[in-house]
Amino acid sequence: MRQSSAFILALRLVFSCIGCVHADDQSQNSTILNSNLLGDYDRCEQKCWEEHRDAAYEPVQVKINCDEVEDFKCLPWEYNVESIQREYGDVDEEDYNVLCALRSWEKAGCRRAAQECKNSPNIKRCCDDRWYIPYESGPLYNGYLAGCAPEYVLKSHDSPEHKDENCDGVEDIISKMEFTSGLGAEIDYRLLGRRKAEKRVCTFRSLTL
Repeated sequence: MRQSSAFILALRLVFSCIGCVHADDQSQNSTILNSNLLGDYDRCEQKCWEEHRDAAYEPVQVKINCDEVEDFKCLPWEYNVESIQREYGDVDEEDYNVLCALRSWEKAGCRRAAQECKNSPNIKRCCDDRWYIPYESGPLYNGYLAGCAPEYVLKSHDSPEHKDENCDGVEDIISKMEFTSGLGAEIDYRLLGRRKAEKRVCTFRSLTL
């Protein structure tokens, strides 16, 4: 699935602070930032985060091709820099990791739709009813639902509805997450923290019954 450098730029703007370039990036036009001094960059970034950190993520109605998503393979950056940049333009390792994360969630959504949710009367609830989904609204959840529920229009107030589990199920989910992390996959430790808190409640209840 060929993507232009404009697509990577769009991802970068979603995941990072807009308009501030790194002080050590001499390839950027100095008119973007009046000075390439590190202090100027830090102030610009801080101002940006203060303005946007509490803003709700605005979802985009994305159309994806599940066959092309399935074919996407994330390559080790250090051995494939030149071929990756030929394909995607002027990207760095962080940009590429973002793309890989997004593609992995799109792929998970496509598989969930095919295996469980294609004819579900409540498509979003079916998509959310998985042992692990993105912790909060954002580009990854947006991409996941684009794969799982392509006709669902994601609204700004929509958020992931995490699977409710009994105490035995929580233990199983924690084991899956820790095993997945041990294999080197990225997991959201906020969700792992939530599940561990649920486990502590289960343990407390078992001791007090």
